[in-house]
Amino acid sequence: MGGFVAVYNMLKAFNDISLSVSQMRYVKLDKRWHSDFARVTFSRIYYVCKGEGNVVCNGTPYHLTPGNIYFVPAGADFSYSCEYMEKLYIHVSVLQNKRYDLFSRLKECVVLPGLPAEEFKRLCRCAGSADANDMIYLKCHLHTLLQQVVETSGVDLGQPEVYAPLTEWALEYIEDHLHCGLTVKQVAEGVRVSEDRLQKVFRQDVKTSVGRYITERVLYAAEERLRISDDSVRDISEWLGFCDQFYFSRRFADYFGVSPRRYRKFISMGQPIEVD
Repeated sequence: MGGFVAVYNMLKAFNDISLSVSQMRYVKLDKRWHSDFARVTFSRIYYVCKGEGNVVCNGTPYHLTPGNIYFVPAGADFSYSCEYMEKLYIHVSVLQNKRYDLFSRLKECVVLPGLPAEEFKRLCRCAGSADANDMIYLKCHLHTLLQQVVETSGVDLGQPEVYAPLTEWALEYIEDHLHCGLTVKQVAEGVRVSEDRLQKVFRQDVKTSVGRYITERVLYAAEERLRISDDSVRDISEWLGFCDQFYFSRRFADYFGVSPRRYRKFISMGQPIEVD
């Protein structure tokens, strides 16, 4: 019986971790690639090929130079700039239970050695491909790279978080109702407990208030929609239940450091080019 439970727990932990890529391009950048503050909800991988740049990750500066790979972890506060740089970048999320990025536990940028020329070219070709063989290659590469990040940084990604049933119910309710202008009172009613009881148990498990968690999840949902869709800022604001798009834009800028429109522009910044 004990062996069965161990196998079940292993399989659950394995299947609860998902890896996804939201963007991947080889680009030329100039001095317009600049921000004094940005917050990321996903990890950014930079394969620098030509030129130079600078990143400050959680207060620590890093000089980006050709021949290196730079991993900026999810959840980091960072700034960036360059005069001219060519790079392949990949935006990747490694989620546990579809809501928590494992690499948000890493607080520093990780620098890894670059790739052999042929491997780099093949990786760049994956950026414009939908072929299953290329996708398997990309997944294998990312799994290997993420393991290198763990080993180089020494970060402990830890065990899955185990929450009280009430907290799990509240988290599920919040995920299912992000677009409803959700309040703490509504969550408490949804899981059929008092607000005081919900707040106490939730804070013990998640280490933050229900209201703050709702705000962050709503803003993260907005960030994701800006990144993967062409919905207008107004449509996203209305979908998430904000009273108007100007209030939404102000809340978004307070958290991510830029307005929704500028954020969308920064995400896709750079002139896409083919690798010789």
